Amino acid sequence: FSESLSLLMFNPPEGTNDDIYLHVLSYIAGFFNSTKALYLIAALVYGFFYIGSMYNVYRYIKVNLSSRILFMLFTALIFWKSFEGINAIRNWTGAWCLFYGFSSYVLHKKKKFLTFMILSPFIHFGYIIISLPLYVSLVIPKKRYLFYVFLIASFFIKVPLEYIGDAFSYSELGEKKVNVYQQDDERISKKREEFLAKASFHKAYAIDLATIYFEILMVVLLIYLERNFEYAKVKRYLYFSNVACLLIGFSNISYNIPSLSKRLELNALFYVLAFICLSYSYLKDKSFNLKNFNLFFVIGTPIYFLFLFMQLSYITEFANLYLFISPFISFVFGDEMLSIKYFIKEFF
Repeated sequence: FSESLSLLMFNPPEGTNDDIYLHVLSYIAGFFNSTKALYLIAALVYGFFYIGSMYNVYRYIKVNLSSRILFMLFTALIFWKSFEGINAIRNWTGAWCLFYGFSSYVLHKKKKFLTFMILSPFIHFGYIIISLPLYVSLVIPKKRYLFYVFLIASFFIKVPLEYIGDAFSYSELGEKKVNVYQQDDERISKKREEFLAKASFHKAYAIDLATIYFEILMVVLLIYLERNFEYAKVKRYLYFSNVACLLIGFSNISYNIPSLSKRLELNALFYVLAFICLSYSYLKDKSFNLKNFNLFFVIGTPIYFLFLFMQLSYITEFANLYLFISPFISFVFGDEMLSIKYFIKEFF
């Protein structure tokens, strides 16, 4: 109990997990005396937030999914961080928990969903930082021009590393994480150089190109909305663009800690893609002329398919065929692993 209390205060005792979520999962796995129980429960929690998040967006765009462009955009959201996210149990579970809470509250206006936003830092400490823009967007949703200015200014502002460290010195875990990020950066930079030297083109550049591509599409749709503005009808969609602007801005500002900056940017794309899907569906439903947006989308389709191919390749590389066929018979094969990618290469 004392360990759990310390974790809830973000001051983990020496030798324990950093986050209460993994601490609880470890105890459950210990109760069943099986690491498989840990991954099963973690997968169920991840699946709940992931599927719930997809359904939140799907409910508002389903009438227009016959549009090929909207279908492709929604597919991009599905695959931005999908099944393979379970490989980082805390990180992406925290991301989908935060997105689920935010999207549920914004789209349904039920305060109980704010609980999930509050819960996300207990899944992964990093979401103390990442969740801040979401609260700002909820408190001052009409200040969208302020968010646009912040985003533009962020390309010219870089916060010194020591300031970031000082901001989190109130917590032992905060100081520890900042130190870890600093130590990780040298290792990650070296690992990135090695990766680029031998990686295929789609693995090396697909995510970076797709990030720029989807951010450009967001800007184009924002211009459309500003030219045809009815705040009462589009405010729920602007919550997502506000968060995206703030997360991208904070990513730019935290450039001196690349691992943190990258995580902020990857999270920003959840909200970028959700905004694109929701606003495009709204504009299409209102019969707006979207030929300029469609042109931008078509020009970037090679990047879209490069991204989709990379994500599918990544999923098949880590997905166990036995589990994919049926989770109810996978136990027959024990710990044996047969990736879908390996199966395709060997038998086809």
